[in-house]
Amino acid sequence: MIPSYRSRNLMHIPSVVPLHSFWTASKKIENHGHAVALYFLHYNFCRVHKTLRVTPAMEAGLANHVWTLEELVSLLDAKLEKVA
Repeated sequence: MIPSYRSRNLMHIPSVVPLHSFWTASKKIENHGHAVALYFLHYNFCRVHKTLRVTPAMEAGLANHVWTLEELVSLLDAKLEKVA
């Protein structure tokens, strides 16, 4: 029997495979961190999960609707405006 922590890690493997080419093309570790952050933002706020029938963020009470990619990008734009 697979321990529970290993089965949870294995659940992410199919969804991470398409990002692998992006990760390997990156030259800086900072860019890898940004890619992982975007992946988990999308995974938790934009993607409706079959078993939950909502996003994990909605299930946890962090969001009240499924986020669109435009909303996700607007967070990045707001962050860049603060920096500039």
